[in-house]
Amino acid sequence: MVEAFNSVDGVSAQLASSWKDGDVMDIHVTNLHGTKRYGVEKLIQLLGVKKRNVMAIGDGYNDMPMLEAAGLKVAMGQAPPEVRSVADYVTSVLEEDGVAEAIEKFILST
Repeated sequence: MVEAFNSVDGVSAQLASSWKDGDVMDIHVTNLHGTKRYGVEKLIQLLGVKKRNVMAIGDGYNDMPMLEAAGLKVAMGQAPPEVRSVADYVTSVLEEDGVAEAIEKFILST
């Protein structure tokens, strides 16, 4: 089904876990320019930074395109296996301050 949506010009569709039940999947459909990936790519362009100097952190299927747009891909510990598999680093879960861990490791320690 996602492939069918993505075959439409100007459309981006991603799987996302339902907030109600982890076994239920939603499909998020939006304009190509309304995605997290597009936002990261546009920021890279506007700020004039190198992709390799950009870190993205995600925990859901809908974060995968954003992770692909960044030079350093960080998945949260609670992310599904498919999201963790595209990551360069898997941090702790949200409740254990995984975002802070990644910021300390990759930004503050340099």
